[in-house]
Amino acid sequence: MSARQDSKGSSEARPQVRIQDFYSDYLPPFDARAVVARLIDAVPAKYLRRLDAIVLTNQGSLSRDRRRSPTMSRKRKVRIRDAAGLYHQEWQGKPAWIEVFVDRIIGDSERSVRWRIPLVREMFVGEVVYHELGHHVHKVLRPEFREREDVADDWSTRFLSAYIRRNYWYLLPVAYLIKLVLRVGRALGLVKPD
Repeated sequence: MSARQDSKGSSEARPQVRIQDFYSDYLPPFDARAVVARLIDAVPAKYLRRLDAIVLTNQGSLSRDRRRSPTMSRKRKVRIRDAAGLYHQEWQGKPAWIEVFVDRIIGDSERSVRWRIPLVREMFVGEVVYHELGHHVHKVLRPEFREREDVADDWSTRFLSAYIRRNYWYLLPVAYLIKLVLRVGRALGLVKPD
């Protein structure tokens, strides 16, 4: 474990979250492990406590029974084959871990040029990784009495926004300018509202 300085100057041990690849007859079009490592490195240490690993895998590595087995999402059953990621909470002495189905994130656009753009792949992968991390934060550190998927979505947005501000700060003025042009365009009737 390494020590890291927080904003108040005190050092605390940063939890080591293992990132593992476990693919079956599949190779993602980019280094998913490196993307997840960058995403996790940007998360404050307190949110990683008691999280053991993030496993990057594909649907083909799951047994038929597991692909067909259900998980709960927004108070209804969803098959695991339709999920892009799963959070596995601590259970019977085993630590919490996250499972990410990289092939579900990429979908049919494996050969798309967008996977060559770091910001794009970090946003797509980050949305899933941070959503599942949001489940961990909700379960272990900050329980809330709201729909758990909504809480995870809020944490995902928070973590992803902080990541973009930290790593792509130079794009924020451009994003602000685009937002301003769209707002003026809508006000003048030149752009259709969402």
